[in-house]
Amino acid sequence: MNKIKLGDICTIRKGTKVEQIEQKVDSIRFIQIDDLRNDNRIKYCDANKKYVVANANDIIIAWDGANAGTIGFGLDGAIGSTLAMIRLNNNNLATKFVGLLLRGNFEYLRNNCTGATIPHINRTSLEDISVPLFPLETQKQIVKTLDTAAELLAMRKQQLAELDCLIKSTFYDMFGDPVTNEKGWEAIAVDKVTDCIVPGRDKPKSFTGDMPWITTSDLIIGGYTKKSSANIGLSKSEINNVRAKIIPKNSVIMCCVGDIGVTSIAGNDLVMNQQLHSFQCGERINEIFLCIMLPYYKNQMIKLATSTTVLYMNKTSCNSIEVILPPLSLQTKFAEIVTKIEEQKALVKKAIEETQYLFDSLMSEYFE
Repeated sequence: MNKIKLGDICTIRKGTKVEQIEQKVDSIRFIQIDDLRNDNRIKYCDANKKYVVANANDIIIAWDGANAGTIGFGLDGAIGSTLAMIRLNNNNLATKFVGLLLRGNFEYLRNNCTGATIPHINRTSLEDISVPLFPLETQKQIVKTLDTAAELLAMRKQQLAELDCLIKSTFYDMFGDPVTNEKGWEAIAVDKVTDCIVPGRDKPKSFTGDMPWITTSDLIIGGYTKKSSANIGLSKSEINNVRAKIIPKNSVIMCCVGDIGVTSIAGNDLVMNQQLHSFQCGERINEIFLCIMLPYYKNQMIKLATSTTVLYMNKTSCNSIEVILPPLSLQTKFAEIVTKIEEQKALVKKAIEETQYLFDSLMSEYFE
């Protein structure tokens, strides 16, 4: 397969500073980074001013900042100063084909950015990207295949979101708003129906064991957390050295620093860092019910928290959260429904992984 460097088939123009205005007769679309993420909120600027204007046949790339390397296409309008326009000068190349190729090179572009604090696209690295010279009809077929895979992936992600919404709507149907307690359930401090284990303050210096070490970023929100994303764990001696405490299976884990109120359930015994708090449910409260309910009390948690540079809830604050306590039979019924929904979610997540693998494989086949 013959290839050609991107720099040999295009011109690249950086955008300029654009002043946003209200829509009027002589205004045009103002394209910003959000538009590259399919944001539907259209902004406008004065059509009479000299801006760098892209059309639907151009590729737009985020040139500067945290989003450098993000790609968009099919857009008409003036581009801002943090973006650049890539205009192809070869009629035998389809815009979307090249755009998808550049999306597949995102990590390469990021790794070659310049700038110590703010990333900037390296023009030479961008221009050096090799573009395979498939026949135009083949390019269109490749785009169609990738679009189909992307649509399937989006559909399955939407299914997952709908199942999450189903859990929330089921909770509201059964218990109402837990904050306003419109159904008049008994309200009680969470430590009256749970025990708690708080982690030690010392951070392990090594991770050579099988007991999962969990941090906030590892939490499967609203689900079961079983391992760290880095697959690290502690041995018995490492646990003893830092005086770590083992959190038993089925404990409800809650983030108590920063993004407070994020919850999960321990899918097995584990150890965790001090940014997390754990509740062990007693006979009057179900762990699935508690896990789903606690995030609704985030505003209460913020009031209970102390704040220096980030929000922080100590043991007393976490245990004093006041929650509703419907009959255990009703909590159990809710937990059974959630368990069935989670089973469906697991199937959808597996399908998402398989579809993502298919999409990535196709990208590799066509562009690497």
